[in-house]
Amino acid sequence: MTIVSSSEVQTIHAPKIPGEFAGMFQPVLLGIAALADYIATRSRQKVDRQAFDTMLTLEECILKDIGVTHGDVVWASKLPLSCNAAHELQKIAQQWSA
Repeated sequence: MTIVSSSEVQTIHAPKIPGEFAGMFQPVLLGIAALADYIATRSRQKVDRQAFDTMLTLEECILKDIGVTHGDVVWASKLPLSCNAAHELQKIAQQWSA
């Protein structure tokens, strides 16, 4: 079984501004686009992490079928948001099946 996080968010690119103002506004637009990407990524990470709350309510036998334990799910739910907890759980599940 493969553990999958939510779908990827498309990267936002700042539009090109033609003319004499391009040099002035391009860095601002790129900064805004980078901030929007950051916010979208963090939001997706929080939603993904909230899915672990559901996994924490599952019975041990169901988690065993997935290839993880309750302790594994607790450990993954405490990882920093910058880590993809679903991928870390998948690695653990693959170790069990090997």
